Amino acid sequence: NYFAYFLACSSLAFLLILAPSGGYTNYLYQIVLSPFYLVLFQSIKPASRLSLISFFLLLLNVMSFGWLRFNPDFLKQAHSNDWATLYQYVDGSKQVLNTPVITSELVRVGIVPVDSGQTEYYYELKPYADNKLLGPNYDVVKQHGTTYKNLVRRSMVNAEYSYIIIKAGDHIFMTGDRAKYYSLIQTLTIPMPQVNQQWNVEIWKPINLNSKP
Repeated sequence: NYFAYFLACSSLAFLLILAPSGGYTNYLYQIVLSPFYLVLFQSIKPASRLSLISFFLLLLNVMSFGWLRFNPDFLKQAHSNDWATLYQYVDGSKQVLNTPVITSELVRVGIVPVDSGQTEYYYELKPYADNKLLGPNYDVVKQHGTTYKNLVRRSMVNAEYSYIIIKAGDHIFMTGDRAKYYSLIQTLTIPMPQVNQQWNVEIWKPINLNSKP
């Protein structure tokens, strides 16, 4: 039974690998839910009246759960002024050293993100045992990650970024001497009700270009 095998493997991956890592894991449930519903629908017998009733009850339950947990209104920000200001900075840029908060907006306007939100796993990996079945060994990944960080560092020193837009006090690329090359021009409070978080995002601009958008 391929679907049952799929469910078993995805459940083990979620329980043993992803969930113990901590953090916000709601978006990972799809890894388990998709094969679960495939197995469930596979077991429903259309000829049975009870199965038919169960199917509609299940469908109603899924729709209700989706409306409560993934209501489209969650995408509406409680305070949109700071979001609008943040997007103004992005829209007027050529290159941005970014916080993951604005990754989708960067992609929309055609700017390649420096930090996608998953990039940190590329250069912040902990040492792991070599295994050809799992891909490149740790030294190769670390070397490429170091090269990438150095490239970002050089771009910052050369003031190639129109803006540095980062979460206050928390960015792997930033160093203590960034004030030599960029100046802080604004701090925005960005609400993210979907995850019950609120980030203070700093806007930095090359020292010779201090005007606001």
